[in-house]
Amino acid sequence: MDKELIGSVIKSKLGRDRNKLYIIGNVIDDYFVTLLDGKKFNFTRQKKKSLKHLCIITKADEDIIQGIMNQDEKCLTNIIKLLELEAKEV
Repeated sequence: MDKELIGSVIKSKLGRDRNKLYIIGNVIDDYFVTLLDGKKFNFTRQKKKSLKHLCIITKADEDIIQGIMNQDEKCLTNIIKLLELEAKEV
C-alpha cells in the first residue's frame, strides 16, 4: 500500500468509534493505518486502525496533506474544520 492514502478522510465502520470521521496520518503496512482527528488524536498520539474497518470518503486538500507529511501543528486546526464540514455532509 502506497503513501497515497495519507490525507484521505475516512469513516470508521466498526468498533467503539463507529461512524466517526478521521484523516489518515500514516500508512503502517498493507493492513493498518494511523488516524488523526486534530483533537484527541494528533501527531504525538495517533489511533491505529485496520483498513478493513474503514470507508474512504474523500481526499483532503493538498495543503493539509503537506501539513500531515511535515507534522505541522498548524495543520491540526484545518483538519478539525475539514472533519466538521464532512460530518455535516455525511
